Amino acid sequence: GVEGRIEPGAAQASELMGHITAVRAYVANLRGDAARAIEMAALTEELLPGQHLNAHGMAAYALAETYFARDDIESAIQASLRMLEVGIALDRLLIVVTALCDLASAKKVQGKLHQTGEYYDRARQWMVEKRGLDSRVRSAYQAGLADLKFQCNQLDDAQEHAAMAIEYCQRFGVPSEMVSAYITLMRVLQARGDTEGALAALRHAEEIMQSHHIRLAAKITLNASRVTQWLAVGDVETASRWAEPCSGGSELEQIALARLRLAEGRAADAQRLLERQLALAEAGGRTSRSIQILGLLALALEAQNRPDEADATLSQALSLARLEGHLRLFLDLGWPLVELLKRCAAQSAALPVA
Repeated sequence: GVEGRIEPGAAQASELMGHITAVRAYVANLRGDAARAIEMAALTEELLPGQHLNAHGMAAYALAETYFARDDIESAIQASLRMLEVGIALDRLLIVVTALCDLASAKKVQGKLHQTGEYYDRARQWMVEKRGLDSRVRSAYQAGLADLKFQCNQLDDAQEHAAMAIEYCQRFGVPSEMVSAYITLMRVLQARGDTEGALAALRHAEEIMQSHHIRLAAKITLNASRVTQWLAVGDVETASRWAEPCSGGSELEQIALARLRLAEGRAADAQRLLERQLALAEAGGRTSRSIQILGLLALALEAQNRPDEADATLSQALSLARLEGHLRLFLDLGWPLVELLKRCAAQSAALPVA
């Protein structure tokens, strides 16, 4: 390896090794090796003096991405803030905008959609000020913004931003963001009832993943979204086949598996899985995931003929969602949830006004 060529006593030895470990942290994330990415990033911090900002920025990026993929959102935020600090110190648009978009993604998982929007606004401001609107970094911004618009059920905007993201990703060769953009496009088209278009978008995302190394988080999102898309189409058998790569245990994959169990008529299994995941999501402050889990849990309880518990669970989900305008999380659960929502609404209308 490279290490063998470095003079151990040389003054620059540890600095050189620090730069090498930063690159290795970055590569480990692309290869889906989370443990190694974290180990190499920690080594970089240890080996390198503070003035080597580029390498510290790369290590912070690998950490942010890896922690995010592992559902440790709080640690991901800390790493992204470190990266933002480095980017501002270096006055580097690519580092700043990437950090701001990573912070936005983390806030989205925490359910803080207003803060998410503010981070995207800051990213856009930087791109405008540095004349970087027509550059590689625009792709992360567009892909992230498309997803935010989708969460708020602004389907026209979501589709427009996803299409722009795909265009920038193709021009500048950014495969991970392109996968994310195609998945958002798939979800928008499915929401509009265009199943053929949605499946075509899914195929594009799959082709990119087969031919490129993509970030761990994008890989996990694709694994989970593929299962939910086939369920949306009503093809439980294909969904079940694609559920095998989801046994990795990330939260999104576990939620997708719970949806599959529900579709298979295994409501009690779904309930057990969801209750375990809910405890983890609540402990980690991942509110948008908690809302999703509670919605599914309500359906699992309803399927077991436990309407009172289903109503209480759905009410909990609604009160969490109301503050930030999470609409899509409910709409994606489909008609069974609509029936439950109607019942909840009828009950609250029947309550005496205080």
